Amino acid sequence: MNIVELKKYVGSLQSNLFKKSNNSTIGSLKSHFRGSGLQFREHRLYSAGDEVRFIDWKLLAKKGTPYLKTFEEERNVKISVVIDCGPSMFMGNEKKMKIDVALELLFFLILLADKSKDLIQPTLLLESDITLDYCAGEIGVAKVLQILSKLDFITQTGAINYRYWHNKVQRNFTEASILNKIRSHSKTKEIVLLTDFEETISIESVEHLRSIRRFNAFSIHAGKSNNKKLSLMGRLDLGKYHYGSLNYDKDKIDQKIKWIKKIDVDGQYVQDFIKFFS
Repeated sequence: MNIVELKKYVGSLQSNLFKKSNNSTIGSLKSHFRGSGLQFREHRLYSAGDEVRFIDWKLLAKKGTPYLKTFEEERNVKISVVIDCGPSMFMGNEKKMKIDVALELLFFLILLADKSKDLIQPTLLLESDITLDYCAGEIGVAKVLQILSKLDFITQTGAINYRYWHNKVQRNFTEASILNKIRSHSKTKEIVLLTDFEETISIESVEHLRSIRRFNAFSIHAGKSNNKKLSLMGRLDLGKYHYGSLNYDKDKIDQKIKWIKKIDVDGQYVQDFIKFFS
């Protein structure tokens, strides 16, 4: 993907994603992913009704006019976003695959991070688990796209490479290693997991992570289509992986692990994603 195509794609992506949000989106995310404290912002003139405890008494003595200290939340919150890029994520409906939704939500967080003064660290679960550098804003999205392009996961136009998993026979990590990485990252970062709980991580295993305060798990499913409407990828012979007959029952997530947040490929997934942080 060349620079011109990259800028055009990121600009289009940012426009489309932010059409689906509103002015309270940044505030919602800031409230959910809290900063580490408060830092001084500026002085302003004291007004009747302001809290006296924030008056700068030294400045009052110097100028003879009462000024108030104002503060803002110290941000730079680090958020680790783990994206399941496995074969089952290439299923969905005729218009959208689960991996499309997962990547759009990742890019949405990266773009918002520039506005909320936070940092996003993506981990891509491909043939191996690839953890990228911290990023934010349009530059961050461009970096992720460039890496996905080099890996041949997306095409030169920014579309998903439908045949990525063709003839790939194994993955160089285990479910246990991913769960251990999530536990380790949760000590210093907020965690967002985007998966379908089909091939890479099971719902039974993730239950052990429920007690982690910083852990946010999202299940991406095909909604009403129940994965019976397959994308082009779902109809291809994927070598070892062939998901054309996969019988995915989203109800088992609803029944067994109610704390996992559900994202519907057929629905307004960006708005739904935002609501979970409100």
